[in-house]
Parts: sequence; structure tokens; C-alpha cells
Amino acid sequence: MLKEKQRLLQLPEHKLMTDVVTRWNSAHDMLERFLEQQPAICAALLWREVRKTEKDLCTLTESDVTTAEEVVIALKPMKEATQYMSKEKTPTLSVIAPLQDTLINGLKPIEGESAVIKEMKAAMSGDLQRRYIDLKATLHACSAMDPRFKSLPFLTENQRQEVYDGLIAEAQDQPMPSELSLWSVVEEAQEHVMVALMMKRLEMMVCDSRKERAVKVSILHPGIQSRLVHWLPFLVVNDTVVEHNPRQIPKRTRPSSR
Repeated sequence: MLKEKQRLLQLPEHKLMTDVVTRWNSAHDMLERFLEQQPAICAALLWREVRKTEKDLCTLTESDVTTAEEVVIALKPMKEATQYMSKEKTPTLSVIAPLQDTLINGLKPIEGESAVIKEMKAAMSGDLQRRYIDLKATLHACSAMDPRFKSLPFLTENQRQEVYDGLIAEAQDQPMPSELSLWSVVEEAQEHVMVALMMKRLEMMVCDSRKERAVKVSILHPGIQSRLVHWLPFLVVNDTVVEHNPRQIPKRTRPSSR
């Protein structure tokens, strides 16, 4: 029935949705879908076969539809915020404080809004303001270290300076690394880069040998060998296939001077 009316009215053949307490944004999605399919729903309810079996059909008034449209507009920022915070590949801790401030400012009452919308905005704003009270310092520090929010525009001048002073004090309390430890960090980073480059080359140099898979490597650094022996049964050193014990790293022989 509904699909037939959707095709006649050239509407998307979407199913209606219901509000689910345990599902985020389901109230917004339910009202948005209803407004999208309202012409098809009304046409289906007015069909004679439906009116034969149902004597008393409950429909929304024009005022109810207007209120539903306003509710969808008021809830849309909440849905967008939920979708952004649900991303798995983007760090979100530094976004909480500025996003919370943006949502609260967007929930301020606007002149001409209905009483229902004002009451709904007041309830959502009050709920947001009670959240993260004990984590304000941590959230502000995270936002200050994020290049996107480091100016902390959602805080007052005194609050910004307090956050900056706290970060400076915490940085000064951290022990300075010695020159030796810094050099070890640099060496470790260089080794990781060498391994990554060598692994990239290995992907292009792997070939089949008479016994099993072998790899021809022109330069075998001991640090690189220790990573390769876990998955390569044979290594080609100086054009020679060398079988090795997985627990023992093969030594590189120098070419003869003859």
C-alpha cells in the first residue's frame, strides 16, 4: 500500500522508522522519515480499503507537522555531533570541549520559537552543562594541544591563560632526557626507517628458489637480519642461498680479496 503511493508520488521507497530508546538519534530519524513520506502516508490513510477497516484514523494536524519540522531542525546538530564523535580514525578527546560549547550556544532560545522547542532546548542544554564537570581541566589541555583549537576560543581570557600556564608548568616538571638517551631514540628511529625501506624492497625482490622461497638482499644489516629471520627460511647473501636456524642470525661474510 505505502510503496504504491510512494511510486505514484515519486517519493523514495523508504520504510518508516520508529524511536528506539537504546539507539542514538532514532527520534530525529523517525521524524525526518515521517516528514519525507508524509504525502504517501496521508494518501495511504485516505485510501478506501483502509477506511473500511479503520473507523477512527489518527492523523497529525498542521500544527503538529510544523512542530515536528522544528524538532528535526533542533535535533540535527546533535546527530551531526554524534556522527563526528563516532569516527574511529580521528582522535576525538580534544574535540569534546569546543563541541560541547558549540552545542550549548546553538541551543539558546530564538525569538518566535514555539514553547515546545524552547522547553526541549532548555532540557538538552541543561543536560550538556552537567557533563564533564570533573574533566574540564583535562579536556581544555587536550584542546590547547590540538592545532585546530589551540587558541581556545570557547574560553575566556583568564581561563585560556590558566590552561596555558598549567601546560607550561607540567612541561617544566618533566625530566629532560640526556644526550645519550636522545641519541638512542634517534638510532632507533633510523633503524625503523631502514627496516621499513628494506621490507618495501623485499616485497619486490621475493622469488621462488629450488628449495623454498628465498630473498636476494644486497645489504644485510644485523638489525634488519634479526627482523627477517622470523619469516624467511632462506637468505641470499652475495648471490648464495644460505639456510639458517631461525634462532641464529646468519653472519655476513666479507668477499675474498683474491
